[in-house]
Amino acid sequence: MVTSPVKRVSVLLVFGALVLPGLVGAVAGSAADAADSPAANVWPLLIAPAQRSGLFYLLTSQSCGTGRCLDLYRTRDIIDRTWDTALHLASVKMPPYDRLARTPSGTVLAMVFATPKIGYVLEGNSEAQQLYVTRNGAHSWQRSPIPRGDTIWGLTATSTHLYALFVHCSSASNRCNYMELVHAPLRATYWRGVKIPFGQFYEQPLGQVTGHGEMMMFAESSKNGERIYISHNGGRSFVSSTHANLKSSRVGCSLAADGVEQVWAICGTKLRVTLHVTDDSGALWNLFVRQPHNIEASGIFAPTSTSDFSYVYTGGAAHNVVRLNFDANREHVVGTLGCRSVASMTFMNVAHGYAVCNLVNGATTLDRTIDGGESWRRIAVSPPSN
Repeated sequence: MVTSPVKRVSVLLVFGALVLPGLVGAVAGSAADAADSPAANVWPLLIAPAQRSGLFYLLTSQSCGTGRCLDLYRTRDIIDRTWDTALHLASVKMPPYDRLARTPSGTVLAMVFATPKIGYVLEGNSEAQQLYVTRNGAHSWQRSPIPRGDTIWGLTATSTHLYALFVHCSSASNRCNYMELVHAPLRATYWRGVKIPFGQFYEQPLGQVTGHGEMMMFAESSKNGERIYISHNGGRSFVSSTHANLKSSRVGCSLAADGVEQVWAICGTKLRVTLHVTDDSGALWNLFVRQPHNIEASGIFAPTSTSDFSYVYTGGAAHNVVRLNFDANREHVVGTLGCRSVASMTFMNVAHGYAVCNLVNGATTLDRTIDGGESWRRIAVSPPSN
């Protein structure tokens, strides 16, 4: 049997999104400065880029009576943006959410956009979830069906498909009976899939799902190394292979696809975290140079608009932004994010990036770089006036 997914589901759904998917922080200012700013009551929560288009969506939490309410905005990165360029926000609709959302973190587990117009918001907790889809740039939302008794452990969107790992659980026995990999068209009106083709899954948790077009991939932890499952036909069939040089404890290696063939893997054990890359759809995995300094299992991986470069926030206190150069097979520590931790990160191109920075006082801020992560500045999140 698979153990209950309580407290594990939210980890797998931060892409990225996570990864993603499933999505870096600040140096300028202090927590006290943030508290005194006009936008102090607006806390950014998640950034969701719209497939390398330069447009992204920003989920925020704002003061609302005695609690906090969730608001969603759309904005665009400007190529010739300077440090002083303001962030212009356009208010769009949030899908329905219950009163539990009146907390700093809300009830949104994941937010993913496959195109500038088509996106998804997963709400709820580890026991009950609702998935909403928009096809008009968050002007309206429709509920996508989730089978009764199922929860989602992994969710990722490509330019052609939405993929999910459904876990079927029993509240009476507090156990989960099976997992199913499913896919849906981007409108997410129905799901098709098969039960996970594991030889043995018992007590072996999964890493996050990643994909690119018809290709999707995920990892399973095992004593002999990571077992990588890959499909090239939208999840209808799989091939799998075990890689002794990929080692991960507790959860499978975190995966992030830059393309059909190029995929990154961040694998963490009790002793260290290693970064690997494949350029042949997972047939062979190579250690990427050496272990970047201070990378933690909670680090955030962010690809750019080009497959040549990606970024990692390592979670360390200093020198925690690392640029990865795939063609040169080298890494470069580029800067420092002065955050307690980072909740969400995305890079629109090699130079421009954004991050949701968690502060020591519990608030969050939005930070921006325009020089490839070498320096970061905090920017105001000011809702548009009505």
